[in-house]
Amino acid sequence: MKRLPKALLAASVGAFVATGCLAVIQPVKPAYAAENNDKKEEKTRHLQTMSQAVYTIIDKANKALEAKMYADAVKYCDDVLKRKGLNEYEQITALQIRSYSQYYNDDVKSAMAGFEKILQIGANAEGLPDGLVDSIRYNLAQIYVVNGQYAKSIALLKSWFETAQNPAPDAYILMGQAYAQQEKYKDAIPWYVKAIDTAKGQNKDVSKDWYQNLGSMYMLTEQYKKAEPIWELLCEKWPTKNFMVTLANLYGMVKREKDMLAIFDALYRQGRLDTGNEIIQLSQLWQYHDVPYRGAEILKKGMDDGKVEKSAKNLQSLANAYVAADEVEKAIPYMTQAASMSKDGNLYIQLGQAYIQDEKWKEAAQAIQKGFDKGGVDNKNQAVYLLGITQYNMDDYNAAKRTFAQCRSDKSLGSNCERYLQVIRQKEKQKS
Repeated sequence: MKRLPKALLAASVGAFVATGCLAVIQPVKPAYAAENNDKKEEKTRHLQTMSQAVYTIIDKANKALEAKMYADAVKYCDDVLKRKGLNEYEQITALQIRSYSQYYNDDVKSAMAGFEKILQIGANAEGLPDGLVDSIRYNLAQIYVVNGQYAKSIALLKSWFETAQNPAPDAYILMGQAYAQQEKYKDAIPWYVKAIDTAKGQNKDVSKDWYQNLGSMYMLTEQYKKAEPIWELLCEKWPTKNFMVTLANLYGMVKREKDMLAIFDALYRQGRLDTGNEIIQLSQLWQYHDVPYRGAEILKKGMDDGKVEKSAKNLQSLANAYVAADEVEKAIPYMTQAASMSKDGNLYIQLGQAYIQDEKWKEAAQAIQKGFDKGGVDNKNQAVYLLGITQYNMDDYNAAKRTFAQCRSDKSLGSNCERYLQVIRQKEKQKS
């Protein structure tokens, strides 16, 4: 399966943005101060506290982190972690500040190890502030996604979702990205849908990138009908050229060719189709809808403007469009140019056919002969038969008899060759 383009996966996570040390590491009262709390409050909740000595160093580490003095913050935390008799809250707080400092200082490996250590310590600890370990679990999941450890991120997020209260839409996107980056698009899609539904339920704006990623994944999993309303919404709210071209191509996949043509033609009239491939595609669409002259004129203008390459293939397409529009005279110069550029003689044979259609027998015979001279003609008997027709119409009966004799054994053309030979014989008898 195709990999979803990275540009379409830059939706919500992007670079890691922490929930914020200051939001998690709350200033705490020293242990001695906690002893002065009233007894009723102690019975209600027994939180682990921080000693005055540890608090003093942690405060310095936190201020160093705020000042982006990451090396100093790490040093202060290491001083704390060397102390004996630390409780879980003190260990986790020091590890938390140190890990954030390491992450922001581009020491991602050490930061991940620190966050993982926090989760180990917090697994069985009691008396920690609400949400402390959960916030670390979510942030570590973000870091895993950014650093390509998608399976680890998914495992952490599944655990986090079990206890999360009213998760924000970004959390569902994070899970969706972890799956999408592994090309598990069918697994990713429900998370994007959940994120969008949640955002709408919370009266929040839905990111353009979320819709774009979801629409792309529907297409990559060939769920085209589900993709349609997503891309239609994108084009309605953000009518960029890329979105409109994508919707047009999607319409082509679901057999809505008229709608496909309408979008491409609108973009063309607005001057927004600026690549050769897009102009060629529009030309082909007009030919498909039985308006070959319009297709030919668009293709010709594209060549004149230098947007469409004047290759043998494109020149042949232009000639064919004019032929389909019964404009053989306009087709012949382009077909001649294409034939001269081609590696084989097939286009010269096609040029001969165009001349025959225009009843220019001499030019037709010359073109067909050039095809034989160039070589590589695919259907030689067909070309021989066409050459015979030109010779017959130029009243060169001797040459025509020799030519038709060459193809009289052909299964599909033999009977026609034989009829021409009979007509020639009759004419020769009449003259004699």
